Amino acid sequence: MNNQYFEEKDSTENVANNIKKTVSIQTLIISVITAIVLMIIVATNWNNIMELFWVENDQSQNTEYEFLVWDEVMISGEIFDDWDIVNYTHILDISEYGEMGLKSKNINLNNYEWKVFVEWIVEKIQQDIPIVEVDTIYALDLEEDELSWDTEEEVLSEDVYLSNAWLYFDENFFDKYQLMNRWENWEIKIKNLENNLISKIEYFVCNEGISNQNCIKLNNTFSNSSAQKFVDTYGISYYKQSEVQSWFFTTEQFGYFVNDVEDQEFKDMINTILVVNDKFIQEEVLDDIDTICWEWWDALKEIYDYDLLLRQNRFVLDINGSDWEKKWINCEIEIDPSANNNANLLDMSVFELEELEETEEIEDAEEEDNSQEFSFNETNRDTDVDQFPLNLDKSLEFTSRRGHTIVFPSSSIAYAGKSVQEDFDQSGVNCFSVMNVVEYAQKDSVDTNGNIKIYECSVNDWFDDSAQNLIYTNVWDKHFVIEIVNPAWVDFANNVKIKI
Repeated sequence: MNNQYFEEKDSTENVANNIKKTVSIQTLIISVITAIVLMIIVATNWNNIMELFWVENDQSQNTEYEFLVWDEVMISGEIFDDWDIVNYTHILDISEYGEMGLKSKNINLNNYEWKVFVEWIVEKIQQDIPIVEVDTIYALDLEEDELSWDTEEEVLSEDVYLSNAWLYFDENFFDKYQLMNRWENWEIKIKNLENNLISKIEYFVCNEGISNQNCIKLNNTFSNSSAQKFVDTYGISYYKQSEVQSWFFTTEQFGYFVNDVEDQEFKDMINTILVVNDKFIQEEVLDDIDTICWEWWDALKEIYDYDLLLRQNRFVLDINGSDWEKKWINCEIEIDPSANNNANLLDMSVFELEELEETEEIEDAEEEDNSQEFSFNETNRDTDVDQFPLNLDKSLEFTSRRGHTIVFPSSSIAYAGKSVQEDFDQSGVNCFSVMNVVEYAQKDSVDTNGNIKIYECSVNDWFDDSAQNLIYTNVWDKHFVIEIVNPAWVDFANNVKIKI
């Protein structure tokens, strides 16, 4: 037998053994772990890798509702953690529409679980999943499906009249919708209980002096350019803006925008809401005024005139008329469709004709005396008249719906506002509202008299306040003129503060 054969075989085995010994166990373990990590990374970011090489994912999620980049999202669903920290940190599972990716730089989304309501903007679409940078989030109660507001204000679920917006929601509204706030920040949020969509009604007080709040001009503009239009029972026209998902409508007092809402969603929702306007007041209130303006001894039967006043931040209908015996009646009511007869009686006064004539004669005489007594020095606003006492520690604030606040240097006053047209004989000046201010003891005359009058105006160039009874104030883009009617109120007028 050939001994060389065994020598070659032993040599081969020794070489193999030497080779095996060069691969250490530590190296092998590291290699296996590295491979596993790479597999996890690839699996986790597979969609991104496919997207990088323009590879379509056939299993992409089909959503019934199409979200676009820069869409404003207001929707609720169930939130879950997600480990795709590159694109989003959480998933919002929306039962009707599928999934939405959530992330936030300012809010710790880990503090929320179960059902939530979120707001903000769609940042991008990632494999048919809209990704939202969350700016606002609320936790929802699963049992009652109500918002857990920080203010602990309950979600409204019975018939409600929002007097600050002149909108009435009856019980039928709450069969399908949920009112999620009252009127904070000039907007009302409504949730559709069937699809969880959130609609937002934004409103403002009509103001002819401000272009984007001039309801007459806006109404004319949208009536000429609207893509759709329909009219409700009380003659309110609803206009769909062309090329955008936005609707506009107006009353004599307010303008309303509903943005980013599907046409059918808006129509279904608005059909469950009563929008109060002058025609509603005429048909549902004034036609049956004797059922509202009445006391056991008398009732208003014939209306001579009426005026809508803003009093202590409330809209009050001031009505003059007579009873069957032609006695003069002044009646103040507040419109409220949730009340019997669609209004609440605030005050009613009955005057005999002789008594009314005597009262008017006294008021005329007082006005003549005041016009003679109240006069200013020609050079300044100083007077020899005793001044109305100030109490800066107990100031009174009035916050207007138009976005400004007036701080009065005393709380012992009464005030009432109304619409006017005043230019003080100056070109480019248009004052559209005035607030009469009197001492509290004179509150019954505040609608017709004022010791000072605060006007809100539009001023094109400049205002001449060289007259000693006028104080002009410009706060940001708003213009105010304080007219001093009674020189005893000079100190008071000089200490009135107006802020935005």
